[in-house]
Order: sequence, then structure tokens, then C-alpha cells
Amino acid sequence: MIQNVMPGKHEEVTPDILIPYHITREELQDSSIAIIAVRPETNKVTYESAIIKSIEPYADVIYMASLSGILLNDKAIVACHYSSQLQFAIEGKEEMGKYPEMVKQFEEKFKVSFQEAKIIGAFGAILEYKIKKNADELFEIMVPETDFLEMYGHTIKKINGYYILNYDIPAVITRHHKNTAVFIIAVKLKDNRYRFCGIHHLIYENIRRDERIRISDSEKRRHLPWYDQIRRTYHISRSHIEAMFDLTDYVFKDEKERIGYVDTPLGQLLLDKGIFTGEKLEERLAALKDNPLVYLNQENGSLKLVNIISEGKIRKASTFLEKDQDACAEIIKQINWEKSLSLQEE
Repeated sequence: MIQNVMPGKHEEVTPDILIPYHITREELQDSSIAIIAVRPETNKVTYESAIIKSIEPYADVIYMASLSGILLNDKAIVACHYSSQLQFAIEGKEEMGKYPEMVKQFEEKFKVSFQEAKIIGAFGAILEYKIKKNADELFEIMVPETDFLEMYGHTIKKINGYYILNYDIPAVITRHHKNTAVFIIAVKLKDNRYRFCGIHHLIYENIRRDERIRISDSEKRRHLPWYDQIRRTYHISRSHIEAMFDLTDYVFKDEKERIGYVDTPLGQLLLDKGIFTGEKLEERLAALKDNPLVYLNQENGSLKLVNIISEGKIRKASTFLEKDQDACAEIIKQINWEKSLSLQEE
């Protein structure tokens, strides 16, 4: 897995923290906190203002910072945030072959043998002369639904006879360069009856109606559900599990250190419920973020492969609803760590 990158030859860059993250253990209890990040391509005041205006009636901004591209690269923040997708984009078919459930779903979708299929990671695809696509072209190209598969938090696009794993990752990594910055806020819902998905939809509607700004690739993605149309404009945590990982990736407690899992609502709940002890909390959750593909113990004694981030939300009508934090804690409690960690070590 991606662990670190070599620092650049420059003075250490620190986050520009506008609102520090100060929250007590008591305040964490029964709180719902999400991260919203404006992507480098749309990191402008108009987008930031539209987002903050959208959430004001329903959530308080409890952290605000600007993270430069140099900082993001020096600390490998983006690479580590997409650690699992990056691993598949580098290793390709070999990594996918560790999971029989993924192989089966691939074969059922594309009606081809996994062994015979030309499956390649996105980085290998850039070097493959028969594909003839650079990182941005892989990111931008749209394919028919018959040539696209999303499973367990990973994607496959069929292009020129090749099945490309996590086509978007090379561009996502390279677009966070030294001349970019990412605007980050952490928002705490004012009432736990509110949902992350509701805030998400409000932001989308406000941006859609604002004539000063536009949704990235809006014309190209207009046939997709609203949440897929907006995903290249900004990111928002869509479950309490994802929020826990987002918070520890992007929230700095000071100029050098980021917060720990114990500083997040779900992390604190896992401690309070005794699912983890203090010493195991950071270790196990770091492994889980590194690779969210895990096996859950089922009541009948079987094991079920899930992406733990996807498992934290449910599909409903034209959107996703996050499961509550107690449900998310119970999901994490079901993880078969022996089986899950053994695959990470291969």
C-alpha cells in the first residue's frame, strides 16, 4: 500500500487553517460531522460561497482550511486517501484476482473469462500503445453502460478491448500539483435528524441554479444521477464511516499533525462501545482506511466481502442515505480481521 512520498526540496509547507478544529469528547458524542472539499479544478470563491450558503441553516462550520498542492503531495495525503484505488490502478489484474467475488462479478458483467480478459491497471493503460490515452483522456472519456462496471468501490472501463481498473486515479493524483489548492471544511449538523445526503442535494441545487458557476462536465454527465453529475465539482462525506476517514485525512489539529480517529464521532463511539481499545483503535482503523475491502462475519457462519465505506450507506430511490453511527459501529464490529488482513499482506 502507499505509505509515503519523498519530500520536495523546499521549506516545509503548512496548512492555512482559518477555523481550527476544537471539539471536546462530550461534543463528539452523538454528533454528525462531515467533510466537504472543493476540488482543485473548481477551487474558487464562488463555489466556496455557494457551499457555505447552502449549509448555513442546517450545519455549523467547525473547521476551515486551505491545503496547498505542495502540502498534499509532501504528506501523500491524496495518494493515501485513494490508497486502495491506487493499489488496483497500479497492480491491475493481480490485485483484483485476490478477490473471487470481484472476479465473479466481472465475468457476469462482461461475459468473458477473467483469465483470458485483458485487464490492466490505469497506470499500465497509459503506457499501453494500443489504448493511446493519457491520464486526462482516461479520466474524461465516457463509455456506454455496457462497457462500465463499478463494484466494491472500484471501477472498470472497457476501452479498445482492454478492461481498465480505476481509470480516473492517474488524473486525480496529477491534478493535485504544486500550483493547486483544496478548500476544506468540516461541518457539524445542527440536528441529527438531518442527513449528509440532504446537505449534499441542497449544495447541488444551489450550484445548479447559480448562473455565476457551473457543474464540472455538466453537459457530458447530464444523463447521470444528480450525485454523479456533481462529484467532479466537490466532495462530501456520504457516510459516517467515510466521514471518519475524511476527517483524519484532511483535518489538521495544528500546523504539522492531523487529528486521530479518537477525534472523530465514529472513532469515539467505537471506543465507547468497547469495539476497540485505545491502543487498537488507530492501528485497526488505519489498516481499514488503507484497504476498505474486508470480509464481514455473517450469522450463518459465512463471510461476505464488502467495501466498508460503501457499506455505511444504503441506496434509496434516486440517492443514497447514510446509516446511523450505531449501525456503522456494528458493521465494523462484524469484520473478520484475520481474513481481511491476510489479503492486505499478500
